[in-house]
Amino acid sequence: MPAPVDSSAAVHRTPTLGHIRSLDGIRAVAVGAVVLYHAGIARLQGGFLGVDVFFVLSGFLITSLLVTELASRNTLAFGRFYERRARRLLPALVVLVGIVVIYAYVITPHGSYPSLPAQILGTMAYVGNWTLIAHHATYFSLGLPASPLEHTWSLAIEEQFYLVWPAVLFCLWRLTKRNRTLALCCVAGSIACAVLTALQFSGSASINTLYLSTQTHATTMLMGAALALLLMPEHGAASSGPFVAAPVRAATIWNVTGVVAWLAVVAMFFMASGTGSLLYRGGYVGVGAVVALAIGATVLVPLGWSARVLSLAPLVFIGQISYGIYLFHFPLFLWIDHASTGLSGLGLLAVRIIVTIAAATVSYVLVERPIRQRRFLRGWAGLWAAVGTYLVVSVLAFSVTSSAAFVPFADRIARWVPIGAPPRGTSTRILIAGDSMAQTLGNGLDNPLTRYEHVYVSILGESNCSVFTAEMRIKGFHIVPRAKCSWTLPNGMHARWTKRLHSLHPDVSLMLFRLDVVDHKVDRAWTHVGEQPFDCLLRRRLISAAATLAATGRPVVLLTTPYYSTGEQPSGATWPEDDPARVRAYNDLLRSVAAQFPGVVHVVDLNAMVSPHGRYARVIGSTVVRWVDGVHFTYAGDSYVLPRLLAAVTPIARTRPSRAALDELEAVARVGSPLRCSRG
Repeated sequence: MPAPVDSSAAVHRTPTLGHIRSLDGIRAVAVGAVVLYHAGIARLQGGFLGVDVFFVLSGFLITSLLVTELASRNTLAFGRFYERRARRLLPALVVLVGIVVIYAYVITPHGSYPSLPAQILGTMAYVGNWTLIAHHATYFSLGLPASPLEHTWSLAIEEQFYLVWPAVLFCLWRLTKRNRTLALCCVAGSIACAVLTALQFSGSASINTLYLSTQTHATTMLMGAALALLLMPEHGAASSGPFVAAPVRAATIWNVTGVVAWLAVVAMFFMASGTGSLLYRGGYVGVGAVVALAIGATVLVPLGWSARVLSLAPLVFIGQISYGIYLFHFPLFLWIDHASTGLSGLGLLAVRIIVTIAAATVSYVLVERPIRQRRFLRGWAGLWAAVGTYLVVSVLAFSVTSSAAFVPFADRIARWVPIGAPPRGTSTRILIAGDSMAQTLGNGLDNPLTRYEHVYVSILGESNCSVFTAEMRIKGFHIVPRAKCSWTLPNGMHARWTKRLHSLHPDVSLMLFRLDVVDHKVDRAWTHVGEQPFDCLLRRRLISAAATLAATGRPVVLLTTPYYSTGEQPSGATWPEDDPARVRAYNDLLRSVAAQFPGVVHVVDLNAMVSPHGRYARVIGSTVVRWVDGVHFTYAGDSYVLPRLLAAVTPIARTRPSRAALDELEAVARVGSPLRCSRG
């Protein structure tokens, strides 16, 4: 989240805008939307756009300050500019990182945040958004539980803007001092960023990568910059303040415009979708324009309806501490959960918000305001002292979290088994097909131990794919499977399975899916395993998948899916897809398919191997079997599971299904299950 710009006091005679109370109210609205979104308020699905309200506001304020200084001095004091930004941003962030390191090292189980060292470096270097992208992080969470520093991606984008924009604006100012021309340049830049995002969306970039990318949100920041240039008087023109005043006759029009614009902003909080396509196909230009219009109407009529509401004392107070609220709310929301408090719903939300406001207030009074008001070292001495402290904290935090004691196992989902030809002497060839669960199950097969020397396994795992290719709802987010998951397209999953089968000629094929147990949309209604007619439809897909894998005349093994524990919902409840009853219902469906086609389709109970007590287990004995996401297998877990799995699968690989059994499976798959898949 962009930090609010300090516009309340003149420092070293640097031109300022003065204190505008309504802007604090805007900060309160923005941070409130983000906090409630992270709290899981169901209908506030677009609350993440509160960050872009901050981006527009920051672009507006920073540009206003820079243009004011350019107009009065015809130059920019870059050193003073960056000193002010350092005093405003660094102190609270250093406190946050220190608290996170202490909490993660002392209180949470070691290994809970395996990517924390990289995130610390990314956060402190203000490249956190690109660090998250490099680690395939998911802001619209489908994978790992959130890290306590995950939200600092927006601070990184903000600081990148602070670093580049003053120099760009200074160069543009040298070319032309006409604000309207500069505003057009900003709008053109905003549109260019939106076009780049749209092109990436049409390509292979994921939603999470696009959302975390700098150019996506530069769209809204540049709209804020354009607003500042449009509201400020032209160079050399007489003016009574930093912004032009709305004509008296137009005050009512701007009042109405402001109210309508703010209602539109609130509507976006309820209606926008972070996983849909609209925002990434130019939608952020619209978001930036609407927010800019709302801010502009508020500033143009200081005594107007919008400005009066946004200047209410509670909103002003929340706005003043909004930077601390944003910094501290995310880790506090992670740590104050149902497991630690016994609370859920509104009670849990109330405790989280109270503690967050208290922490932000303490930070504002004891850390942020004293340093920003220069009660300590001043000038370059203060700047170098801040930078030195910042670097020391960064090095110490990275050193602590990178220690062997902190990360006891070196697992990564990306440790894929290489695809190639089976080596000579291989006696058993196995294909494991499915989603990312299948992929990580095979990670341990590159273990050099001799017990695997006669086994060759080829992995064909497709992340975010289900055997039932319909819109999915995972941890509250709606995901539309991409073309790679299709069962009918030329480059879809069926085609790739067939190609791999004919190149490998496996002795046995294994199938493992996790996403069959999540919610799917069928006939515009959400349903899941255990409900009719979804079970009937899913059964058809399972039979079709089994027939595909058996096309080479070899047996097929359906692996039962294990229990999952992907964390709590924001309300404190467990996610529906983690319900053990769903897992059992799905595994029973697998068994019924295998019973219908004996000799061809078999079931191996993977769930029993990794859930020895009939419930989810991350650690078995001293072995960490499942990764911190509560889903995937660790490398150590593979070493635990694979000997047991191969012992169960190898005898099946030596069998030969009868031609009649294979023909029956193919016939049923071709015409569909004899069961009627209808409601009621």
